[in-house]
Amino acid sequence: MTMTSPEQARQQVFQLGSKASEVTTALQRQQELLQLRGLSLQPGLLNLLQAVESGIGRLGNLLTNDEAELRQLRSLVHTSALINSSFELDTVLERAMDAVLQFTGAERGYILLTNDAGKLETYLARTRVPGEDDEGLSQSIINQVMTSGKPLLTDNAAHDPRMAGSATVTRYVLRSVLCVPLVFKGKTEGVIYADNRLRVAVFTGRELTLLSAIANQIAVAIANARLFVSVQANLREITQATELMENVFASIASGVV
Repeated sequence: MTMTSPEQARQQVFQLGSKASEVTTALQRQQELLQLRGLSLQPGLLNLLQAVESGIGRLGNLLTNDEAELRQLRSLVHTSALINSSFELDTVLERAMDAVLQFTGAERGYILLTNDAGKLETYLARTRVPGEDDEGLSQSIINQVMTSGKPLLTDNAAHDPRMAGSATVTRYVLRSVLCVPLVFKGKTEGVIYADNRLRVAVFTGRELTLLSAIANQIAVAIANARLFVSVQANLREITQATELMENVFASIASGVV
C-alpha cells in the first residue's frame, strides 16, 4: 500500500479545492443564464457545492497547520540534539539562538542570564537588522517573566492593556513580543526574549510552545555547561595539588627536605 506524504495530501486537497471552486463558479454563471430564461438550478445545489468547497478549504488549512507543526517538531528534535552536543556555554547559546530566529519569525532575539551577583545581563543578542542593539528591549516584560516564571506573549504590545505602563513599549511602539523564562530546578535563571517591531501577530501559541520547549532544553544545557566548567576548575585544583604533593615527596626522598 502506497503511503501519501503530508505534502502530497496537501497538494491533493489544494487541487480538489481548485476544482470545486471552478465548478461552483461555472454553476453560478449557469444559474445567471437560467434566471434570464425564468429557470433555475436544482434547489440547494449551489449551497451544497459552496459547503463542500468551504470544507475542503478547512481541511487544507488543517493539513497546512499539521505540516507546519510536524516541521517544528522535527526542528525541535534537531535543535535539542545540537544544544546538548556541547558543554561550551557560548556554543550552546549560539545554536539555541539560531533556532529561535529560524523557527519563530522574530526580528530580534536575546538570551539574558543572571550573573553571580544575581543581576540579569544580556548574554547573547542576535538581530536580522544590521546595526541593531538591545535598544527598545522591554524591561517591564522581562521583569514580569522573571518574577512570575511564566511566559508572556503579546501580538501587539503597543495596544496591549498589560503593557500600558511600559515606557519602552510606548516609546518604540513595540509590536509582537514573546518572552519565556529559563527555569532550572524551580529557579528562573534568565529569559529568552524575541520580538518583531514591524509586524503584529507574528507569534502564536505554536511559537510559544516551541520557544518554551527550546527554553527547557537551554536551561538544562546551561546547567550542564556550568557544571562542566566547575568540574574542570576542581580538576585543575586537584591536579595542581597532586603535582605539589609529588614534588614534596620527591624532595623528601632525595634528601632535599
